[in-house]
Amino acid sequence: LITFAGLLLVAAVANAEPPLRQIEVSGIGKITEQPDLATTSFTFSQRAQVAAQGKKIVDTQVTNLLKLCEKLNIEPADIQAAKLNIYPEYDYKNERKLIGYQVHREVEVKVRDLQQYPRLLEGAVGIGATHSGNLILDFSDRDALENKAMLKAFAQARQKAELLAKQAGGKLDQVLWISETGSMPPPMPMRMATAKVESLDAPYPTGDVEISKQLLVRFSIKD
Repeated sequence: LITFAGLLLVAAVANAEPPLRQIEVSGIGKITEQPDLATTSFTFSQRAQVAAQGKKIVDTQVTNLLKLCEKLNIEPADIQAAKLNIYPEYDYKNERKLIGYQVHREVEVKVRDLQQYPRLLEGAVGIGATHSGNLILDFSDRDALENKAMLKAFAQARQKAELLAKQAGGKLDQVLWISETGSMPPPMPMRMATAKVESLDAPYPTGDVEISKQLLVRFSIKD
């Protein structure tokens, strides 16, 4: 006995479209470039019995560093010098007694001309910097390089999908779905350089950095 509902089901199955053929592949895009941007920091410290005295000395050192940055054509917008900390010091031998203050001021500098970095480092130490932070290398056109690597990743994914679709007896059709599964590395820290520089005019080597992007792409396949 075939019911009306059964007839509708048979008709629906007969008219149903065949399942969509799909293929999902990954692609990796790699680019090798030399960093052209660096960020470093310098700390100026002073111990004094009166906090204002220590701050005055540190502020003078920071002012001299700012003058050095101006000579090196480093823009004020690339300098952050607002980090000031003042810590009281106590003697606990007999009783808690205030003996002075530690004044610290940190200056972060972004260097867009890496050949100026050795001059900046040597000058900062000469001015009185007590600590130099790691040199963080980066790219001024980070977004453009990331996009370039992403396009290479997509091109590789399409090439792989076309090859597999052909082997499966079909042709690549539309892009159904794209997912970013990997990105370029963050800014790369370098080992802290020393203040002794043989020649301030010599090129400052940074080495190449690999930028990579990974995508997962799903395509439809047509006969």
